[in-house]
Amino acid sequence: MMTPTIYGKPISAEEAQGCMDNYGTIIKTVDDNGIITGITATDSKATAVKHYFSKKHNAFVFSKEMVTRFFTDTANADYLVVILGAQPKADAANSISKNDPTLILVGCTLDETGVFHSLDMTDPASEHPPESVIPTFPSTIVGVNPQISFKIQ
Repeated sequence: MMTPTIYGKPISAEEAQGCMDNYGTIIKTVDDNGIITGITATDSKATAVKHYFSKKHNAFVFSKEMVTRFFTDTANADYLVVILGAQPKADAANSISKNDPTLILVGCTLDETGVFHSLDMTDPASEHPPESVIPTFPSTIVGVNPQISFKIQ
């Protein structure tokens, strides 16, 4: 069994569901109270904030290759740092708008002073724009749907 550390711990499907349900509650509260739509400023920063938070994305999907490339014989990351970001420019070919949410993965080592450093490689990070997913959590009935499943919307 993996030992929890300050840099992560394994969680059960029930704990994962609790985290996702809580996120849904927070987003619903933001929507129901007009917190983002109530921003009346029209400058570029306010427009970017409204765009970013109007997105209904709740997942970022990475291929195995995009993650394991940090953990090979030549790339020896000890940590995978996950950073929330926003697209700096539009990419119409990939249906990406400027200010869309994104996620960046960085394979890192940790030095003795507590500073994380990316690996010395040509592309030290992986990025993927968000998706909206509908999760299905395991049934409490033994032998029925023992996995968390996701369908991209």
